[in-house]
Amino acid sequence: MALMLTFAVQGLAEVYELRTYTTHPGKLKNLHARFRDHTVKLFQKHGMESVGYWVPTDGAKANNTLIYVLKHKSREAAKKSWAAFISDPEWKKVFKASRKDGPLLSKAPESVYMSATDYTPKVKEEKASDDAVFELRIYKCNKGKLKNLDARFRDHTIRIFNRFGMKSIAYWHPIEKPASED
Repeated sequence: MALMLTFAVQGLAEVYELRTYTTHPGKLKNLHARFRDHTVKLFQKHGMESVGYWVPTDGAKANNTLIYVLKHKSREAAKKSWAAFISDPEWKKVFKASRKDGPLLSKAPESVYMSATDYTPKVKEEKASDDAVFELRIYKCNKGKLKNLDARFRDHTIRIFNRFGMKSIAYWHPIEKPASED
């Protein structure tokens, strides 16, 4: 079940947030419904822009994982938006109703705040086809080598990806240490 495969980047925001939700067995459809029917609208109400929503296509995570990216004007704006979202009476009502048969999530959401690299492609809003497949890759390099990895992608890798029909969507660095260092 695809929730929403819309990717919108118009210029570069100051902060992106990669979030990963892991559900209890059989609860992913319920989580999709909560996002589709309520959460996405509430994000927008509180100044959080949805960039994209994805589920893994293979392995155990395909049945219990939702990965999404939000765009915020700043870290401070993200903090304020989340505080307003969590305290919103409509969210409290939706959250309570979605848990009537037990909690949806098996653990706390994972969150990584990121900034876009200078080589992130500028993409206008586009809808992904129903058969589109997205690949999330996370690279971790040796200490002091992040600039080299950035140069490799900026100067070579993206061009090679394009040659083989692979479209780059975005490249980000985590903001917080120690992840921001490698």
